[in-house]
Amino acid sequence: MYIGSKQGMEKIILLEHHLAFKPILTGKLRRYFTIKNLWDIFKIPFGVIQSLWHIYKFKPDVIFSKGGYVSVPVMVAGFILRKKTILHESDLSIGLANKISAFFADEILLGHEDTKKFFPNKKSITVGIPVRKFIYNGDKNKAAKLLEFPMRKPVILIIGGSLGAQFINEIVLSSLEKLLPKFNVIHVTGKNFSKQDTSKFSNYRRFDFVDQELADFYDLADIIISRAGANTLAELSCLNKKIILIPLPKSSSRGDQIENAQNFQKSHQAKIIDQEKLTSKILIETIQDILAEKKAINPLESINQHAAKKILTIFSHYNSQ
Repeated sequence: MYIGSKQGMEKIILLEHHLAFKPILTGKLRRYFTIKNLWDIFKIPFGVIQSLWHIYKFKPDVIFSKGGYVSVPVMVAGFILRKKTILHESDLSIGLANKISAFFADEILLGHEDTKKFFPNKKSITVGIPVRKFIYNGDKNKAAKLLEFPMRKPVILIIGGSLGAQFINEIVLSSLEKLLPKFNVIHVTGKNFSKQDTSKFSNYRRFDFVDQELADFYDLADIIISRAGANTLAELSCLNKKIILIPLPKSSSRGDQIENAQNFQKSHQAKIIDQEKLTSKILIETIQDILAEKKAINPLESINQHAAKKILTIFSHYNSQ
């Protein structure tokens, strides 16, 4: 059973896989003052009450939290009902929601060893970040057949996260005239993409969202341009691709994507462009630079390849108690 927000896109995915979805009222946890905080703080107790009811009826052996403000009422309810609770932190630094949830967790699983400094107790263990198994089975021929690019050129795959990245989208669109003579472009824009007419570009393919096709797109791509969310980087760490990262800036976040990108760059030769400095010219120059570089195959196996198996082993331990 998955407990989440009514506004989340996860509901659609869960129903497609015939999994139970229970929405709860949630209040967003903000570190800055806004009038919305006054309203949202009253939502949290209602979310706890709803979570208590769902957990009581479902009777789980273990509650697994991936963080975010939706998870806090669930962790509190699990603690009240004396359920075993596991928290997983994917980022290098810890967000406010997970700082609160950590107090109620029986065990804390980490995506990175360096994150242990935020959990100075014996409850934490580094397991990596689980990635979808189909990512390893991409088929570039299937992608080429689906996309039907008119000419064989190096392929750029641009992904901005599940909701897209409007700023990046606009820069990409303004760069197409110079990019497309040399590259084929796959652009995953998110659902909030402006309806600009791109029909005149024969080797540009745009998608609101991709699921199973993503592995094939990964396999076909010569260069991948992405945000620096922890889960996306976990998948990219399992691929031998040239990567350009444009992390979410501190003006729109707590800076976790910047930390993620810098850590990823150390071992995977990625290039980072600060969003504040991003222009069409800089984007094109960075693409040309990284294409010219020789990509060394990283012999180190990604910790994320075995993360799901490690987490399932921990689940099994609680289930047998």
